[in-house]
Amino acid sequence: TIISGAKGIVKYYKLKGDYLERRHDIKAGEAVNEKGLFAVIVDGEDREALRHYIARGSVVELDDNSEVEKDSVIANPASAEQVVIAEWDPYSNPSIAEEKGKISFEDVIPGVTVAEQFDELTGTSKLVVNEYIPAGYKPTVVLATENKELLRYSLDPKTSLFVSEGQKVEVADIIGKTPKATQKSKDITG
Repeated sequence: TIISGAKGIVKYYKLKGDYLERRHDIKAGEAVNEKGLFAVIVDGEDREALRHYIARGSVVELDDNSEVEKDSVIANPASAEQVVIAEWDPYSNPSIAEEKGKISFEDVIPGVTVAEQFDELTGTSKLVVNEYIPAGYKPTVVLATENKELLRYSLDPKTSLFVSEGQKVEVADIIGKTPKATQKSKDITG
């Protein structure tokens, strides 16, 4: 949400190369479809008091040349919901569901191949593959797709599971995360 921040008149400008071009055609309720739109608050003598950049996807709330108070809303985001396109976790490698389907486990046995860890911060628990797995066991997550195809995801030691037995998953849901190997710093002494 863009608040005027000063009393005056709002005037809209479009960035064209290295200068601002005046735009008289901006009306309340219009969605901003291009980059480079600015709302400039000017005083009674047409001196600039404040300048606000209006991001693409915002909705303009005031007509050009409208009088504004210090707390007037100039523009709002098109939706209150912020859409996360991607997240980056530099400390782990995720296993991601390639298809939509239902989860089942093979050799995922609490106390033998996995341990349950409780997170006090969130109040939830998750299964983590043990560092040492007994011989003959191969912990695996099996994804049964809608096409009756079985996709297998082998679980490495220390992998945290983000799914449970019988859970339905969508494409790109995170099945588990394996921590990346931490590298110790080496200085001159060694």
